[in-house]
Amino acid sequence: MAKLPLFQRAMAAWKVLSSAEQAGRAGGHRPTRTVRSVYRGAETSRLFGDFNPRTQPPVEELRGALRTLRARARDLGRNEGLATQFIRLATTNVLGPRGMRLQAQVRDASGNLDERANAVIEAAWNRWRAQRVSIDRRMTFSAFERLSFRTAITDGETFIRPIVGPDEPHGLSLQGLDADVIDDRLSTSFPVEGSEVWLGVEVDGVGRPLAYHVMEGLYSNAFYSRQTVRVPASEVLHAYISERFNQARGISWFAPAIVPGQHLNGFIEAVLVGARAGAGQMAFVEQTDESLAGADESPDGGAEPVETEIEPGTITRLAPGEKLSAFTPSQPSDAFTDFTKDIKRHVAACLGVNYAQLASDYAEANYSSMRAAQLVDRDLWRALQIWWIEAFLQPIFERWLQAAMLAGELPLDGRDWRRYTAHRWIPRGWPWVDPLKDVQASEMELDLGLTSVTRILAERGEDIEDILEERRDEQLLAKRYGQDLQRVAKAPKPAPPDEEQDDDEGQDEEAGDEAGTRRAGPRESLPAAVAARVNGHAGAAPARNGKSH
Repeated sequence: MAKLPLFQRAMAAWKVLSSAEQAGRAGGHRPTRTVRSVYRGAETSRLFGDFNPRTQPPVEELRGALRTLRARARDLGRNEGLATQFIRLATTNVLGPRGMRLQAQVRDASGNLDERANAVIEAAWNRWRAQRVSIDRRMTFSAFERLSFRTAITDGETFIRPIVGPDEPHGLSLQGLDADVIDDRLSTSFPVEGSEVWLGVEVDGVGRPLAYHVMEGLYSNAFYSRQTVRVPASEVLHAYISERFNQARGISWFAPAIVPGQHLNGFIEAVLVGARAGAGQMAFVEQTDESLAGADESPDGGAEPVETEIEPGTITRLAPGEKLSAFTPSQPSDAFTDFTKDIKRHVAACLGVNYAQLASDYAEANYSSMRAAQLVDRDLWRALQIWWIEAFLQPIFERWLQAAMLAGELPLDGRDWRRYTAHRWIPRGWPWVDPLKDVQASEMELDLGLTSVTRILAERGEDIEDILEERRDEQLLAKRYGQDLQRVAKAPKPAPPDEEQDDDEGQDEEAGDEAGTRRAGPRESLPAAVAARVNGHAGAAPARNGKSH
């Protein structure tokens, strides 16, 4: 073991400790007395008798549990309302309705943005996105990206294999690999070769992926053949969020919510069945005198119960010795709503989103609570946007750029694709619940020099160049038709005399705010101020990617 790298010696020590702990448990060696610790959470007593998790390396934690977690998460995503809602919320908020937009940032030798190169790259990228870039020619890039992100939620990971060839669009197609075909049952050690296989992922002595062992053949035949093909790691994009160092596979995002989600489904189903049975107004005829029993005889001589249907407006006479017993289940009970709401809040906390949006329950929501909840949620979505850009969009863009230049789709000066990799992504933004207050706050920040128009628009998922170009085109079009789109600020009305202000006491708060604005003195109206500020940029608007502003 002394000849092995430090990383492999550490992993071997993990295995020895894990084996010793399992052997101790198998032999029945359990603590029988209270062991005090300076940390109460580390005490060993009868109160913690059912809370004895083991310390294991990441590979051992996922071995045997990865496939079950993935199958249960997929089932929740198909059949459970909260899970499907979370998938929709995450996909819509992270990717947006149009996906993340590319903005090339290539600069020339003098340090200025290369207008021509940036325009060529963006136009070619948008053309490629619009084509059916999946290897089976069924999905455009937007559809492929959404499916990959949904897969990352349910499976905890997504595998993409870029296919380069002359017959592919722009020289590049994308093949999605289901997590099931990466053989997670394959975990072996090869200390002689200096590599190991962790749940189908071959790594070197420091844990760097070397290859992926993919089941051979189509998906339907892969589980029967169990023959694997070694695919180099340079040909596979493996996107997942690590929860531990040296973690080889991703864990479903639904893992913390599987238990409460499944129990909630079972409870709601039982209540629904009870309520449906109660709505059916069932009843049973009870025999009080066995000597007067009149059950029908079955062909084998046994007694069969007689079923009678009760229709509205009818009176049924019971036989002697019988009485009617009503079946009235008390479902749903008065505590059903509060109980299910608490469980849904727990599921929302497990998934990291606010309850109102996940459950579509805004009965107790107000402006302040919704704004506070949205601030927390949007921080989560922004963090996921950054992760998705780094794990998915960035590597695919670099492979596309290289393939497109080789295929002749990018008429650029020079053949080194690394020269043209500078770019940035513009993810989606979110409008506020009250846009007027948001615009007023942005205007104050601009006046104080605390922000810029570019940053404000970026937070909304917009590009200032797009807006300036559109305004320039609108002004040219209006000039052609002899129209003027410039908004003229109206002079503020003078403040009313003091003796007339008694009439305003019955008005609402909004009218009082407007009166206070009029009393503040001459001031340019808000839309005119914003228009003037944007027009100030538009007066020197550059062409696409000029960015001299």
